[in-house]
Amino acid sequence: MKHLFPHELTPQRRFLLTQTRERISRRTLRTSDLQLSLLHFREAKLGGWLYESGSGIAHARRNQGILWSWALNVWGTHLYYQNLDRHELKVSVLPLDVFNTVQGLIERREQWQLEDELSHIYPTGISKTELLATLRHLYQHKPEKRGEPAFVELVSKKGNFAEDIRLVKFLVLYCEDMALAIPPTPIDEIIDEIDLAFRELKITDQSLSVDERIYLQLHLLVSFHNSLIDVRSDVFRAITNEEPPNHEAMLSVSAMETTLGLDIAFYYLKDGKYLDQADLYSPDRTERFRFPLVATPLDAETFLLESDLNIRCCLFNHPLEVRKTKDGHAIVALERHRAEFTPTRSRSGPRDY
Repeated sequence: MKHLFPHELTPQRRFLLTQTRERISRRTLRTSDLQLSLLHFREAKLGGWLYESGSGIAHARRNQGILWSWALNVWGTHLYYQNLDRHELKVSVLPLDVFNTVQGLIERREQWQLEDELSHIYPTGISKTELLATLRHLYQHKPEKRGEPAFVELVSKKGNFAEDIRLVKFLVLYCEDMALAIPPTPIDEIIDEIDLAFRELKITDQSLSVDERIYLQLHLLVSFHNSLIDVRSDVFRAITNEEPPNHEAMLSVSAMETTLGLDIAFYYLKDGKYLDQADLYSPDRTERFRFPLVATPLDAETFLLESDLNIRCCLFNHPLEVRKTKDGHAIVALERHRAEFTPTRSRSGPRDY
């Protein structure tokens, strides 16, 4: 079988991508058209978000790519801090976001700050270069099968200097709020790459208009709605000291902010029928059930055609679809009977606040 060079397309793929671009312009796109285009971008060896987004479509339970790793990093970070024992802190396995936050903190600190803050561990002092070298010596990336690493692990669980392990434990707790407060990714970063891909592949020489970008964002949100995120059982056990429970991490479209977004949360089956969100760790100890992963500028009141608060708060229980409205396009929640409580408002009637 002939392998394509980067950016080379078969005539059939070029035709399908051309159709997709025309459907975006005419506002007749189906979400499946966008998903197929992401797969074609992936096959054309276009990198970055496009390859990773295509991988997300190709693998329903996926273990590769930027979006998956980003989601797993957020999932793992909350899981780690939710389950840690502050008196017997385990640092044999760390989520990559936690490790990167610790490393970034050291890089940003001045030398005198490090000597002052770490004097209880290194009373004779230690340089920033030595600290960073110590971290790189202690940990190696723990790659997922055929995918990007989402965790790091101690190279050796024995034979490490006691003060170095004390350093890691101190910084892991010190960086807790920072590690849990990483902001969501703007959806514009993905839209920019899709826009560029159509032009790089000579499908069109026209950039996406403002209205086309909005339209594409709606379909992109629906494309990743209800994507499951797996975590390796050995990593889960290392963090929680228990077998994986009957909870799964999943991406879903959310209208819980003023703008639509893509959230990650832990879900379980309630009463054998409805999905419900389990607790996430919150550094300020306030109630939290989800974490924003991808943010959009799309006003939820305008771009979600669903008036019932019961459904708006539980979009994860419903398949979603982009539908034409009198004012443009919006996302609608299908299978309204899947709401835990009987809907009390029509789809487009007054919202129930």
